[in-house]
Amino acid sequence: METRQSVNDFISFDPIWGWEKLLEHHTLSIGQQPFTTQELKCGENQYNYDVFPASIEGKLSTRPIFTAENLSDCCPRICLTADCRPIAISVYNMHYQPEKREKLDFLKIEKGYTFPFLCCSRPRTSVTNLENGANVTLGIISKPFLYCEKGLEVYDPNSTKLYEVRGTCWQKGLLCGCCPIESCHSAQFKITNPSGEIVGGLEKKKEQNAKGDVFSLHFPKYSSKEEKALLVAATFLLDFNFFYRSPSKAPAVQTKRMASIHASEA
Repeated sequence: METRQSVNDFISFDPIWGWEKLLEHHTLSIGQQPFTTQELKCGENQYNYDVFPASIEGKLSTRPIFTAENLSDCCPRICLTADCRPIAISVYNMHYQPEKREKLDFLKIEKGYTFPFLCCSRPRTSVTNLENGANVTLGIISKPFLYCEKGLEVYDPNSTKLYEVRGTCWQKGLLCGCCPIESCHSAQFKITNPSGEIVGGLEKKKEQNAKGDVFSLHFPKYSSKEEKALLVAATFLLDFNFFYRSPSKAPAVQTKRMASIHASEA
């Protein structure tokens, strides 16, 4: 007889699907996991992500519910800017059994080569649901041309705009980010709906007990599981586009940055 426990137990013979986990948890913590020196190629500072549930009290589980692997090639990451280089991220749903763990396909985040000029040929990244054999596009995340702001736009599969994620470029966290001063690691982004109403927010900061930076994302109220998945993907892309450091400026690969995603309860 199959047993099925709660999402918080993370041990069952029948997999708990990724969509169930997104609906179950209102707070997620995303830890950036740099590759070890032996795993690196071409001297690049590549990293993966582990996604953990976080309780209301802030206690983290020791087991990730999702893991995200950066599959992009080494040379484009070194030679091209964030706008031009391709992106390939696979997100897996972690399924735990008493004596083993499995990685089940969940999301695919990918973008090909782009060579934008001002408002022309802007980067567009697709997010696809792969769970349980599906191959369904959830939406598109676009990087618009902005004058004095940094941000992304989130669209559904029909190219209808869902959210804008914007922050002024005159923030210390975007202008600096390398010195140890706490304020130089701080940046804030507003999440607005198509009507311009602020419905959520994203904050980047440095915490005392963390070796790296922390992202706190407040999901819009009543956001669907698909919209939550798109905003999780947008968090990865914000890091890649605006806070990714070249190997010459990056800290040692043993450092670990945490991104905490705090969702307001729907």
